[in-house]
Amino acid sequence: MSRNLTASFSRSTSSVASTFVLTRLVAARGGFETVIVYWGVLESGREDIATKAVSWVPFVGGVIPDQQQRMRIRLVAALIDVRSGHWETFVPEPLEDDSFSTEHDRAASDQDQVLALKHEGYQALADGLAHKYGG
Repeated sequence: MSRNLTASFSRSTSSVASTFVLTRLVAARGGFETVIVYWGVLESGREDIATKAVSWVPFVGGVIPDQQQRMRIRLVAALIDVRSGHWETFVPEPLEDDSFSTEHDRAASDQDQVLALKHEGYQALADGLAHKYGG
């Protein structure tokens, strides 16, 4: 789904539009045809034993209070055509991981789990972009 991003901004998002235009200008001056912007959300999951439903909430630092950490990473990439301003998003499947830890190694275990998810997620994003768009 491709659209012209600069035309879709309202006055309330003029600073975002300015950033978008400036990014395209800098890329054009550098001789680039496409800009890729990516972002993601790291979430921890809590499972309700009775319903088996999983509630996902953003994870912002700290230590997960359970013995079992269930985490996932959701990533999004926007590919922007420098010349036209048209853009398209690419969203790979979220990646999940379950890990167990003890009270004594929980902080290190959480950080290892986050680093592994990020590594796997960013690699999957890069592979997916290369597969879809060539490269």
